Amino acid sequence: MPVVKHVFAMYGLILVGGFLVFAVDQNWPSTRRVMVAYPAHWEQGEYRNCHMIASDTLDCAYDEDTARMLVMDVKFIGSMKFTPYQPWTCQHGEDSLTCKKNIWN
Repeated sequence: MPVVKHVFAMYGLILVGGFLVFAVDQNWPSTRRVMVAYPAHWEQGEYRNCHMIASDTLDCAYDEDTARMLVMDVKFIGSMKFTPYQPWTCQHGEDSLTCKKNIWN
């Protein structure tokens, strides 16, 4: 019987570990240096819909002709597994850009 208890305990730990890895991958914030198509006018505190168009390029000005291309550190909240044109909601902070993955798209 003790062997059976150890086997069940091992499977339980594997399941809990797998869940934790999934949860961390989905919601853990990470900062990455990416190229950003940055709109000419983006007020502090304002949110914009952005799209990851390459693994290192975030387009936040896809509807504007006056965008600037900037390389900057962006805080991402959500899985960073690259999906072409994955939508993100980004907020312009005082000295930062924070983006949260839109999971419904």
